[in-house]
Amino acid sequence: MQCVSSIGSAKRRSTTCQVVRRRGRVYVIDPRNARNKARQGRAHQRRLKKRY
Repeated sequence: MQCVSSIGSAKRRSTTCQVVRRRGRVYVIDPRNARNKARQGRAHQRRLKKRY
């Protein structure tokens, strides 16, 4: 999977590419050609509650 700075360029690789948002990240998936997979963004870190 490739990490890209701009998901727009990765989206136009083929006509079967789909943009999906999962867990705060943006993914490009392609069912026909697995080489077109891409990811953008970081997942948000969960804040832990302080226990006293």
